[in-house]
Amino acid sequence: MAWYDDGANLAWPNVLMIAGAAVLAPVLLPAVSFVVRPVVKSVVKAGLAVKDMAMGLGADAGEQVSDLYAEAKAEHCAKPEAVNLGTEALTS
Repeated sequence: MAWYDDGANLAWPNVLMIAGAAVLAPVLLPAVSFVVRPVVKSVVKAGLAVKDMAMGLGADAGEQVSDLYAEAKAEHCAKPEAVNLGTEALTS
């Protein structure tokens, strides 16, 4: 039995369901779109809000790390003798 032989054995209820769906699709799709579109739009807006919040938190954390690095570098450069004292104690 070949694959194309099964096509002739379609049941009439299936054919009627496919035809009914083809007839009702132009009526039902705009109605479904009318309901689903605002839901999808609000989900996208919520995702954008979460993204903006996460980027803000990341920017704040990056700024704090940058400030800590700048303070540590300033303290390190301001007291070069403190670093030398540690190495001189090892060589003496």
